[in-house]
Amino acid sequence: MYLLTQAAQDAANDPNWLQLGDATNTVRILGFLIPVLTALVTKAVTSSGTKAVVTLVSSALLGATAYLVTKDGGYDWEGFVNSFMNAFLPAIAAYYGLWKPTGVAGTVAAATRGFGIGKPALETGDRGYESDGGRHL
Repeated sequence: MYLLTQAAQDAANDPNWLQLGDATNTVRILGFLIPVLTALVTKAVTSSGTKAVVTLVSSALLGATAYLVTKDGGYDWEGFVNSFMNAFLPAIAAYYGLWKPTGVAGTVAAATRGFGIGKPALETGDRGYESDGGRHL
């Protein structure tokens, strides 16, 4: 109870006590949009594992970029991991909490069906045959 009281006093004395830097907020907002970006750059038929890797790499690139832009000289892994997590966690939460249940991710993936990373769907009249000579798989 003492900690809550102390936190309330800190907040009353300094309204900016919990304010995060602009870079952190920007990374979190962009991380929130990573699942939509993943749907744009992958085909609708791409495996969920490939989409997870694209999300992971996008988060790592965003985190590294934010870290390099805001670092105060030197390099430490803790700063990079913090920036990475500020991108990755909102991406996962946004996908499962908003983009997937509302159908936005699926709609974007369907709209860009023939574009992006991933093996295209087979479009033949016969099941089990590819268009490269009709060999049975």
